[in-house]
Amino acid sequence: GWQLYSPNYQPPAKLMRIIGLLAFVVGEWGNWHCHQILARLRRPGSRERGIPHGHAFAWFSCANYTMEILAWIG
Repeated sequence: GWQLYSPNYQPPAKLMRIIGLLAFVVGEWGNWHCHQILARLRRPGSRERGIPHGHAFAWFSCANYTMEILAWIG
C-alpha cells in the first residue's frame, strides 16, 4: 500500500529541532518588535513618517521582512 513516509525517513536530530525552534521564536519576537517600531513612526495628526532606527533596522532596511523570513526558516 501507500506510505506516508519513505522507508528511509529519519527525523531531524534534536539539536536541529532546538535550533529551528529558537530561530522561529527569535524571528517572531523580532517581527513583533519591528512592527512596534514601525507603528510609532507617524506622529499623531501628521502625514509624515520617520525613518526607523534601532533593533534590526541598524543592519537591514526591511528588518520586519527579515525577521519574518527567519521565523519561516525556523
